[in-house]
Amino acid sequence: MAKKNTQNNERHQQILQAFQAALGIENVKDNPATMNAYFGDWLPPKLLGMSMPPEFVVLPSSTLEVQAVIKICNRFKVPFIPVGSNQWSLTGSPNRQGTVIIDCKRMGKIHEIDEKNMYAVIEPLVTLAQLQAEAYKRGLYIGSPEASATASAIAGHCFQG
Repeated sequence: MAKKNTQNNERHQQILQAFQAALGIENVKDNPATMNAYFGDWLPPKLLGMSMPPEFVVLPSSTLEVQAVIKICNRFKVPFIPVGSNQWSLTGSPNRQGTVIIDCKRMGKIHEIDEKNMYAVIEPLVTLAQLQAEAYKRGLYIGSPEASATASAIAGHCFQG
């Protein structure tokens, strides 16, 4: 049993170091308080004891960093769950050991609004309010799904159509 725990700890440290090299030490969490905070799903999987805290929470700030995280997860065969605003938590709590939560809360930029073709290139945490404010400046209206102004524009439109 001690050998298995040592192997698990070594593996944990290898994965931790890989994430830290990709994202910086401050953007990789594995402390119990943070893991418990991300284990706050209120839906049936947690209530039935079918979910567990993640092993890591990582906070990428760009598409390239998300790609780096997923490559690390694939290399170590680690399951992951990406989250945006995390206002809907149906699949937000891990149900397998060693899961990584990829929290995109550092990704809230509007990269482009194409007025002619009426589309926007945005990151996951751009809110409906942010996107609408920028659209209004161009004489555009984005339409509003049944979500709050502080909800992720991407998630709101995907979830509510």
